[in-house]
Amino acid sequence: MSPTFEEIAEELSRGGLVARIRVRNVTITRIGGYNARPYSSELDLQERPRSQAIRGVWRWWARALVAGAWYEEYSDFPSSLEDLDELLAPVLGSTNSASKLSLRVSAGTVQAGVEEAERIKRIARLKLFRPPRSEDKRRYLSEENPRRYFSPSKLRFTIELFRRPHASLSSEEKLFSLYSLVLSLALGGVGSITNRGFGSTQLSVSCADKGCRVLQDTLSRMYAAGNPQDVQECLNSLIDNAMSVAKQYLSRIPEKLKPAQGTQLPRYPVLSRKEITVGKTRAPLFRIQVINKPFPDPTSALSRIGSATLKASWKQALKLDPRKESSEKYHTWILGLPRSSEYEGQKTGYVEQTASGYQNLRRQSAILFSVIPSEKGSRRSYYVAVCGFLTFDWLDLLKRESFVHIGGGGEQSVCSLLREIRDPSSGKLRSLEGLSLEQQLVEVFETAWNFVVEILQR
Repeated sequence: MSPTFEEIAEELSRGGLVARIRVRNVTITRIGGYNARPYSSELDLQERPRSQAIRGVWRWWARALVAGAWYEEYSDFPSSLEDLDELLAPVLGSTNSASKLSLRVSAGTVQAGVEEAERIKRIARLKLFRPPRSEDKRRYLSEENPRRYFSPSKLRFTIELFRRPHASLSSEEKLFSLYSLVLSLALGGVGSITNRGFGSTQLSVSCADKGCRVLQDTLSRMYAAGNPQDVQECLNSLIDNAMSVAKQYLSRIPEKLKPAQGTQLPRYPVLSRKEITVGKTRAPLFRIQVINKPFPDPTSALSRIGSATLKASWKQALKLDPRKESSEKYHTWILGLPRSSEYEGQKTGYVEQTASGYQNLRRQSAILFSVIPSEKGSRRSYYVAVCGFLTFDWLDLLKRESFVHIGGGGEQSVCSLLREIRDPSSGKLRSLEGLSLEQQLVEVFETAWNFVVEILQR
């Protein structure tokens, strides 16, 4: 007989346990950063997800969520990340106060996963992981060659969220913490390259708060939906409920912690579908769309995501020859940096020009991808969810003449290239002259979003 909600809640509440989240990886997962070494051939040990890394992604999504609640309540934005962190301080802590919550990651099933090279070699970003056919796998996974990842369903672990001893935690604080953590895992994933759908997860949540029932039900319905419309509805419910919880949390924050004045355009992600006015343009700060196309397996979903972010695919979508069509009017820099390569000994792509030569820049993509499994009866499908954050931190980079694109037209500042943009619907060049830099940024974001969604739906 299965335990009741009340029995689960009583068990969880003992010892200060606030929630337990069971996690399974849905897509290929690489634990650690871009230079991680998560496997030791000498010890035959694989690194588990670290609580510190999970907390970092959690805080990122918690900031976006509380910023969205602030915007919807006050129609402006805290002026800095420091202000946002002060709003999170009551539960997540700050430089001046300890967190009320501790997070523990318990290892479950962790298996090395080297998939068949032929099956995955075409996925953009997977050249880093492709193993040689004949080389010993342990040597390949070793620190001497640190390319290492988990195949789908090979990584399972549990996250436990505890209230620290003697800390007082309200229901609003519990639910805000839980919803922001679940969003970070469901849409942010675990490991590296998560913006491209790697490290996507499936979650099961147990919580001692009665308000958790809605969250549990939403996740269960999403994973059993079986069609993109219902998956979209569940994601919308998850975000709407998270926003409601964030507003309740915000209402309890002491006035002394609230920022005195806001800023017009946010330099950080804001999780709100409320529109912002930029010149004569109105656009939502956040959007999410489930692609109306099921994928038979997670690897094919990753392959399509990788293709959707390439300039060559954008040109092909317009039936243009990628080799002959100039690249300057396709502004893919908004999909994240670094974005450069070497071709015949020459640097190409987006770089920063410095006194010592060209340097790669690092910026997070404004458009993120996650892969969601959904099973109806015996049929399992995978759906791609596309998230977009319209943020204006790009403005500081675009104003720099040193931020350049190197292509067939030589070296040109990215700002100067914003005079024109290739329209994804008509294929024609559209002039952006006369628009402010802020308006040009909105146009670049909208164009990238439309190209990506169009390619994913094919």
